[in-house]
Parts: sequence; C-alpha cells; structure tokens
Amino acid sequence: RISRDYTQFGNIFSAPSDLVRQAWMRTSSTGPIVDSKEVIGRDGDRDKILSMIVDPMETLCVLPLVGRGGIGKTTLAQVVYSNEWVENHYDLRLWVCIGQVFDFAEVVRK
Repeated sequence: RISRDYTQFGNIFSAPSDLVRQAWMRTSSTGPIVDSKEVIGRDGDRDKILSMIVDPMETLCVLPLVGRGGIGKTTLAQVVYSNEWVENHYDLRLWVCIGQVFDFAEVVRK
C-alpha cells in the first residue's frame, strides 16, 4: 500500500523543500552595492581584476568568477563594481544577476 500511495502521490515529504528551492533559484538576486571596508582578505584578487580592466591593451570582454558557492565570488564582483576608479572611469555600469536557472531572454528583457 505504501508503494502504491507513493506512486500515486509522489514523495510529499520532499515536495515543499523542492518547491522552495526552485522558487529561490528563480527569484534570488544580489545587488551591486557592498561596503568594501567590510570585505577582508580579497585585496589581491580585487587588484588583479582592476589591473585587467584598467589595462588599455587588454581586450577583456568577459571575466568569469568561478568557484564553489559561498567563497565570495559575488562579494568580489561587488567590490570591483563599487570601486571608486571603476565608478569614475565608466560612464555606464550595469549589474546583472543571473541565478541558478539561466534564461537568456529573461536577462535581456530585464
């Protein structure tokens, strides 16, 4: 009977957490603002990225920040985005937050 009920109704015990996770993946977003004084230990990474985007000989189009979740990729991007030199150098800066579920049309539309 348990097997039959499971087949008919699915795993009702994991469904709510799955729904919450899916909703979070669709709606979770992070803004570009961070207080760089609050960020510790990323000065070297920040300076390396800034040197890449400052160098007029560099033809950098995309700079990927990759790694496991929670290691500070978004925070590092926020620190660079909020850097005074970057703010003064570029007429237009755009922050795009792409979640776990990537939808190109949705990103372009927003």
